[in-house]
Formats: sequence, structure tokens, C-alpha cells
Amino acid sequence: MSSLAHFKDRQEAINAFNRLWDAPQPWILAFTGFSGQGKTTLLEYLEIKRCQEQNIPYARIGLSGFSTQIRDAFHHLLEVNTSSLRTHLPAKNLKRYQKERRAALEDRNRRHLALTQHQEMRGSAAGEQSMSANLAEAYKEMERQVDDLIFDAWLDCMEALKSTERVVFLLDDYDLFQNQTDVEDLERFWGLLERARGRLPGLRITLASREKLRHTDRIYPLQNGMQSDDLQPLAPEDSDALLRSMHVNDAAYRQAVYQRLAQGHPLVTRMAAEAWLEADGGIAAAEVPRLSGLDAAVEWVQGRILERLDQPLKQAARWAALLRWFDAETLNAVLPTPLSEGDFPALRQRAFVGPSRVREEKWACHDLVRRVQSGYLQRERPQAWRAFHQRAQQYFQAQNEPLEALYHHFFSTPAQAFEQWSKKESSAAFEFDHETWAALIEIGLAPELPLEDRDWAKVRYRAGRRHYYRAEWDAALERYAQALERFNAIG
Repeated sequence: MSSLAHFKDRQEAINAFNRLWDAPQPWILAFTGFSGQGKTTLLEYLEIKRCQEQNIPYARIGLSGFSTQIRDAFHHLLEVNTSSLRTHLPAKNLKRYQKERRAALEDRNRRHLALTQHQEMRGSAAGEQSMSANLAEAYKEMERQVDDLIFDAWLDCMEALKSTERVVFLLDDYDLFQNQTDVEDLERFWGLLERARGRLPGLRITLASREKLRHTDRIYPLQNGMQSDDLQPLAPEDSDALLRSMHVNDAAYRQAVYQRLAQGHPLVTRMAAEAWLEADGGIAAAEVPRLSGLDAAVEWVQGRILERLDQPLKQAARWAALLRWFDAETLNAVLPTPLSEGDFPALRQRAFVGPSRVREEKWACHDLVRRVQSGYLQRERPQAWRAFHQRAQQYFQAQNEPLEALYHHFFSTPAQAFEQWSKKESSAAFEFDHETWAALIEIGLAPELPLEDRDWAKVRYRAGRRHYYRAEWDAALERYAQALERFNAIG
């Protein structure tokens, strides 16, 4: 939450949140925008400066880990430490909910075991495939029944807040959630939230997503109850206010950051402030280059930050960017020199480090920083770059993290890694394993992967095919067009 100390912008977005209770509609507010535009920081601000200060019952969660068990997302709203719901709900309601949830899960486990044993007793080689399909459908129906029981218990628990004027769910990483979740489950998720609003008239949903929300034609609450706010880069006065709040007292440097470096990008602006503060006597405005692209801006400002750090924090800040997620244990396993005491907390305080989007309770460097650092290290230190990825691949294999190992495999033997990726993607597509399918597509689309042109195009084609099967027509056409353009270019 340290970033909130310098939160000086997004007043229009904050006003949109404040207006949610002025009328019954809209009751869903979606903040969308490119990576690094400050969506997560905005949700954190609303949590601290609106919900906590105004004693509004709330919960803030990231949705990316709940694509296969939607009921767990609703349970997490009560249990997560970024939630005040438990303090506003009567203890007897919580105990009754916990008891009914536990009983439903225990009954599910007993029925699951009995069904499996029954099928095994009747099993035969000839009917194995048919049995497997029947068993899968029986399990699915069983899960639906359990979901209904648990959600009814959750609703009964939450109904104690029905007279509360304002209740808020702050939902982050919705783009990952909608990519990982079956469309029917997305409809079910929003249907459940709508039922919750029927019990709690003061309930409002505020979410953050890197992409526009999909399937709005199929999901009724998104058709009629949503307002979307596309976050834009900071205005000049907001950029200046942010830099001043971070104690950058050189007006010429603040102006140079906006005009020549960041163009209002919140992450780059914060990193530029860190670079100025780390430098003895600051950085002169004349030293700030005129850069037109984010990648070049990140490379320059990251270089200025790194040059002021001492080892082993310096190596951690440089190489951790190549990992999709990490903790102190991971870094100590893959870095040549272990971290000293205090280095990991210091790393976590950097503007370019935050909670991982793909693994709960882990950390990651910002996607922009990963892409830029990967390119820089591949270009400037190719042997060390390859050796790092090999160590990371071995570490994640030993930790039984096959997708992370596959990601790092791409940087040592990309052709072999693509072959493995292709097989896994085909299997996930055939089985409609949406969570794994989405994770593989995300890995394949990572811009830092050193793919041959033909493999690059094949990944885009596969991504388009997944969108097609999910009735996401615009996204499918976009990916197909990318694949076709590259195929035409290589002949």
C-alpha cells in the first residue's frame, strides 16, 4: 500500500465511484486500461480512502485464481485480509455459513468417493471411455449442487447487511478471470452477484481489467448495470502533482519526465521519481532523453535506478524481472548470490514490483519491466540470460510447476519448448480445460518469447481459435489477422 502515499490523480474515476449510490443503475463500475495505468492502485485507494475511512463494508480480491471454483471466490470475499465483511456480519451468521459450507463439502466428498468406487466396480476395458465421460458429467452435476447449497448459505449470511446503505466488492484482474473461465461460468458468476444485489440493495461492484469486458451481449447485468471508465494517461498537472508528492522538487525535471519520457504513464512516472531520489543531487532535466516509446523509457529509467543499488539487491532487481512470479525462496534458488537480510523487503517496495497477477501471495516485476529487461539482458548478457532461464526451468520443474518451467524452457531451446507448448495447448483445448488453456495461451503470447516467425503466427492462430470457440468474435478476428499477416510475410 506504500504507493497510496503518492496517489494524487484519478479524481474523475473516484467521483464515478462516489456516484454509484446516487441511483440504482449502474451498480457495476469497470476501470479498464493498459498495463501500468494504475488500476490496482486505484482499487487500493478506494479500499483505504473510501471504504475504510467511511466504514463501508467491503472486500477487495484478485479474481485470477478462481476460474474453476467460482464458489471459492465468494468464500474468499469473507476470508481475505483485505475485507471488512466479517467485522460487519453477526458472528452467528458467519458460524452458520461456515457450518453449512463445511457440511456441503463433506457430503460432496463422500458422494464423490462412493461414485468413483461404484464406477470402478462396474468397470471394463471396453466401456472405460464411456464410463469416464459419464463420471465427468456426474461429478459436474454434483459440483453444481454443492455450489447452489454453499451460495445459498453465503447469501443467507450476507443478508444481515441488507439494510446497510453501501457495500462494495473491489475485484481486480478481471481480464485474467474472463480469459480463464468458461462462458457459462461467467454468466453464472454475474448471475450470483445479481442475486446478491437482490438481497443487498446497497451492493456495488467495482472492478479493474486490462481488457474490455467480453460477452456483454450474453451477461444481463453487464448489459444494463455497468459503467465502463477507460483510464487514460495522467494529465500534465496530475503527473506534476505525483512527482511533487514523491519529493521531486526540481520543476524542470518534472516537466521533462512528462514531456520527454513518460507522457503521463503512471508506472514510468513513479520509476522516474525513484531514479531522481536515488541519484546524488537528483538528475538534471537536460539528462532526460526524448523517448517516444514505453519500452525505451522503461529501459532508461530502470538503468538509472539499478546503477545506484548495491549488491545483491542490484542483481535481484535486474534478474527478478525475468520471472513471472517469485518470493524470497525462489530468488535465492535461482540467483547466483543469495539475498541479504532486508533485500527482499527493499525489492518489494520498488515501484516496478507488485503482487503477481498469475500466482496469489507471490510477487512480480511489472510486465513492461519484464519485457524490457528480458530484451536488454538477452542483447547485452546472452550467456548469463540463458543460464538464468535454465536455472529457473530446473527450479520450477523440481517445484512441480510445469507451466512456469515451460515458460523458461522457451529461452533455452525455443523450438523444443514450442513443440511441448503445442501439445499441451491441443490437449487443454480438446478437454475444454479453460484455466490451463488460458494459461498456455498467455504464455505463448508473451512478447518476450524468442519465437520463430512461423511459431509466433501459430500461437496467434491458436489464440484466435480459442476466442472463436468462446464466441469472442472481435478478439478472434484480431488474432487471426495477426497470424495471417505474419504467415503472408514469411510465405
